Amino acid sequence: MPELRVRNLSVANRSGPMLQDISFHLYPGEPLGLVGPSGAGKTMLSRALLGLLPAGFEVTAGHMWLDDTEVACNDADALAAFRGKRIGLLLQHPHPALDPVARIGEQMLETLRVHGNVRDREDGISQVLSWLNRMSFTEPELVYRQYPFQLSGGMARRVYLAMVLMLNPDVLIADEPTSGLDGVTAAGVMGLIRRESENRCLVIITHDARILDPKTDRISVMVGGEMVEEGNASLVLQEPGHPFTRRMMDAIAGKADSVPDNWERNHRDGFCGYRESCPVRQERCENEPVPRVERNSGWVKCHRYSRSIT
Repeated sequence: MPELRVRNLSVANRSGPMLQDISFHLYPGEPLGLVGPSGAGKTMLSRALLGLLPAGFEVTAGHMWLDDTEVACNDADALAAFRGKRIGLLLQHPHPALDPVARIGEQMLETLRVHGNVRDREDGISQVLSWLNRMSFTEPELVYRQYPFQLSGGMARRVYLAMVLMLNPDVLIADEPTSGLDGVTAAGVMGLIRRESENRCLVIITHDARILDPKTDRISVMVGGEMVEEGNASLVLQEPGHPFTRRMMDAIAGKADSVPDNWERNHRDGFCGYRESCPVRQERCENEPVPRVERNSGWVKCHRYSRSIT
């Protein structure tokens, strides 16, 4: 069974740190839900793991282990070798990644050919049709002949998922996999992702914790480029420890006065960076390093939690 560990990953640009000291551990059968608002750094984290950071950004620290293989997170060549074959990325918006003038089947065939996963054209066509059928397309031959503009958002998501999974990666990163989809389509896509990830490591990047499973998933909460809380989904959803997590869960529950607006990192001085945004800040937040407090197979990074949140 594959296993992924990331330790102390940091990313910066000319403005300063963008991701700070990111660490997590993944196993098959225990998906990690990476939850947080837009701009928290979730997608940047996925790009960093694949060596696909935008121009002007660089990894300043961090190592990754995939099984027994250790890679420095700033080793572009090593990360390129992982990309696709060992770590697959399901994009939030797959349409722009598809060639608009090539039929779906031909693009999938090319993916197999480039990565050496096909004996001949007949074998490739058979694999493509099998994967389209596996993605719950009732007419895989029709989808094979279609162009990207003929696909709905949900269909494009399933086609791209098939293209990623055809390479049998050890790790699947699903970036906002239900964004822009109606409830029924979103549930279908998530069902496919979970079914196909039973024996691989799975990261689900989302701003909506409702798509996570309290029975199996872990949640890591990101805000301001850092992780502030992690634990079993059932615990984090029902008993959030960090003030931001509490406000986020209240917002999801529909409490209008709890929407986490204006929650920003105001400081990078070694103390709590969110003290001007936090409604429950204490004096010690101004001048003491923030503790990481262990709790029930997880942790919370907050002074107030260390004194029991009330």
